[in-house]
Amino acid sequence: MKEYNVHIQRTYNTTITLKFPDDGRDHKKIITEQRSEYNEDILDLIAEKELEQMDIIDETWRIEEINNNTITGALSPDTGPRN
Repeated sequence: MKEYNVHIQRTYNTTITLKFPDDGRDHKKIITEQRSEYNEDILDLIAEKELEQMDIIDETWRIEEINNNTITGALSPDTGPRN
């Protein structure tokens, strides 16, 4: 049996619309904070819109055979375990 890793890199843009009341708060700051705190509602909305809007402008594929004798992972004992 042979195994292959397929690496796919795609470039696309997504736009989401967030609505806030006109109450004088710094909404850009609120959005930034919620994004950095991984607000699940915003991340779910982004994922949904990505699927709707995914008009890919660039795509590359790389296919490589997995060699079962290949050692992967860190090569230096001070940077992590070896597989």
